[in-house]
Amino acid sequence: LMANTVGVASLFAVWPLLLAGYSRVPWKQAFGLRTPPVTALLAAGLAGLSLWPLVYEVEVSLLSHKRLEAIFEIAKPITEQIAQTPLPLRLFALAVCPAICEELFFRGFLLRAFRSAMSPTATVIITAALFGLFHVLVRDALLLERFPPTALLGLVLGWLAIRTGSLWPG
Repeated sequence: LMANTVGVASLFAVWPLLLAGYSRVPWKQAFGLRTPPVTALLAAGLAGLSLWPLVYEVEVSLLSHKRLEAIFEIAKPITEQIAQTPLPLRLFALAVCPAICEELFFRGFLLRAFRSAMSPTATVIITAALFGLFHVLVRDALLLERFPPTALLGLVLGWLAIRTGSLWPG
C-alpha cells in the first residue's frame, strides 16, 4: 500500500513538479494553482457530492454479474491486506494521495500543457480520455468497464479546471 502511494506520488506529482522547476515554469502557472472564486469551490463541492454516485452507478451498470464476481476474485487478496491497515493510513493511501496527485497531473500539468496547443474542448476531451485509460489497469487486469465512468469524471473535472482557471475546484 505504501509502495503504491510512493509510486503514485512520484509519477503524478514529484516528476511533474521537478520537470516544471527544471523548465523554470512557475508551479502556480504549470499546475493551475491560482485561487478560484469561492463560488467555484462551493459549486465544485456540490458537483463532487452528486457526481460520485452517478459515476459509481455508470460503472456498476456496465458490469455483468459474472464480471463483478471476477473482479472480486482479482481484488480479494489485496482487499484482505488493506483491511488490516489502520483506517487513517488507508484513507491517505487510497483516497487523499491519489486524488491530489492525479489532479496535479491530469488537470494541472497535462491540461495546462495541452491547453497551450489546443482548444479548450479538445484539451478537456483528451485529458479525460487519458484519465480514463489510466484507470482501466487494475493490478494484473484490464477493467475496460472503468473507462466510461472515469472519463466522464475527467470531463467534468477538466471542464471545472478550464472554466475556473484553477486546479483547486477539482
